[in-house]
Amino acid sequence: MTTDYRGPIRRVKSGKGHKYLDANGARVPGVTTMIDGIRKKAIENWSATVTAEYAVDHWDELSAMSLSQRLKELNRARFLVKDPAANRGTEVHNIAVPLLHGKDVDVPDEIAGHVESLVHFFDAYDVQPVLTEFVVFSHTHGYAGTGDVVLDFPNGLPEPHPYVSRVLPAPGEPHRNLRRDRATARGLPLRRHLSRRERHRATND
Repeated sequence: MTTDYRGPIRRVKSGKGHKYLDANGARVPGVTTMIDGIRKKAIENWSATVTAEYAVDHWDELSAMSLSQRLKELNRARFLVKDPAANRGTEVHNIAVPLLHGKDVDVPDEIAGHVESLVHFFDAYDVQPVLTEFVVFSHTHGYAGTGDVVLDFPNGLPEPHPYVSRVLPAPGEPHRNLRRDRATARGLPLRRHLSRRERHRATND
């Protein structure tokens, strides 16, 4: 069974987000929309835990509020934790693509550690980008999505290695399950990439 959507499928900006259109301009469902109604127990448990922790940590402030104010404050507690973390993830994601292509980037101090880990990974395995930010589409199920990156490892991957738990084999090769052993990361070479800000700072010190 295949759907009636016609390729190529395009991703276009729409408001604060994006949407997918086929060659005839028909809107194609996105994978995020498709899974929106699926129950996510881990997120439910996380939300409950964060709300309870917020209540305990802010007990005195909450006690001084009216019941309705207290309810509003507890309802937004999980977003006070989630939103900054999501924003950091977006910032790292936006820096990763130009880094992969060897471009200079400005690195905010608050995500410097995350970017350092990325650089470590790229350098240790001489990672080469094949595709970045690419649209994928299922003709069978009729939905689209955006892939972050497809990478080539020209020098192979040591086993066990700290970052990748599964590698897709070349045609004809068997699948391999690779153990995650982060201890090996300490022995990997690191070539530090300086941001423009760091270079400016070093030059003027």
